[in-house]
Amino acid sequence: MAQFDKNAQPQPQDKNEYVAHQFHVNAHFDANKLNVTLTVKDAVTKKKWEKCCTKIDFDNGDVKASYDKIKVAVDTSKMACAFPDNGKPLDLVLMTEPYMTFELPEVQ
Repeated sequence: MAQFDKNAQPQPQDKNEYVAHQFHVNAHFDANKLNVTLTVKDAVTKKKWEKCCTKIDFDNGDVKASYDKIKVAVDTSKMACAFPDNGKPLDLVLMTEPYMTFELPEVQ
């Protein structure tokens, strides 16, 4: 059975419960390049998805302001993601105002 990342959610509540996926989401702002890198890792399958976002990826074009909203959603776990079919990008929804959605390609 796979090792669980104690910092990721959810975790099994008893020995009969099975956790299929355990996502960890990270956002990094690069002030020099003016981009935001979103990374999602699954502790169970060891898969990783990543997207580098620039001003064209945000409705307002303001990378820093968008990162600030993203960081709040990530830090408070106000997000949702679904494990994709093989070869498909992972959909990440951040529950900001308004919601932000991203498609992250898998990193091999």
